[in-house]
Amino acid sequence: DYLGPFTSGYSMRNLVEEANKIYKLPTCARKFPRDIGKGRACLNFYIGQCCAPCIKKVTEKQLKNDIPEFRVGNDVIVGCKIIETKNGKSRERIQNFEGTVIARKGHGVTETFTVRKISSGIGVERIFPVHSPNIAYIKVTKNGIVRRAKLYFLRTRKGQYKIKEGR
Repeated sequence: DYLGPFTSGYSMRNLVEEANKIYKLPTCARKFPRDIGKGRACLNFYIGQCCAPCIKKVTEKQLKNDIPEFRVGNDVIVGCKIIETKNGKSRERIQNFEGTVIARKGHGVTETFTVRKISSGIGVERIFPVHSPNIAYIKVTKNGIVRRAKLYFLRTRKGQYKIKEGR
């Protein structure tokens, strides 16, 4: 069913209250003076623009606690869980991807990092979600010192690029 556009905030609020009676939408923990005593549905949660504490409650269960501190320029080994199926039997193994972190984006559950390595003279990049259940571990092998937030210039560089080693 098409439910919009709304002519006023009042008509939208009425529709939300009616929908809440039928579907029991999740309520937002953020309280406004006009909403005290009422459990209002958080519609912004569904469109991805919620800045209230309710989104933290949903995502904090999915965050990993065992992630080491690593930055752009560090050399890392990422253990990826791979499920192989053969003759109806599934087997899980861990495959290492070793390379240099060239980018880190996002925050919270949606945070990702890009790792680049050179394999047989060809550059290979992979983007990993930091909090993915398919990542078994992240090990930092070398701390690198760089003056850039993103090392995308390494894509056009021929050969090896030397990154200063930190502590």
